[in-house]
Amino acid sequence: MKVNDVVCFVYGNALRFGRVKRFVKENGWLFAEVNWIKDEAYREAVKWEKKLGRDSEFRKLYRIDYLMKIDVDHLQRVVEALSV
Repeated sequence: MKVNDVVCFVYGNALRFGRVKRFVKENGWLFAEVNWIKDEAYREAVKWEKKLGRDSEFRKLYRIDYLMKIDVDHLQRVVEALSV
């Protein structure tokens, strides 16, 4: 994984996609800051959880082992095939 790679992260029922902005190493772990795209479902999920009294927060850094690198061309072909 490198800067500008497209990644995916699943948060509850929210499927998030974004580009890696930078990496940070803390306590032996490598984290990525991601610029999320069209991220309304995640933001609404966090707001709902806060309403329910859960300790949810908008995170800036994600451990890279929680992120999935995405092949955008392959994903586009799959989505097009599903749209038929």
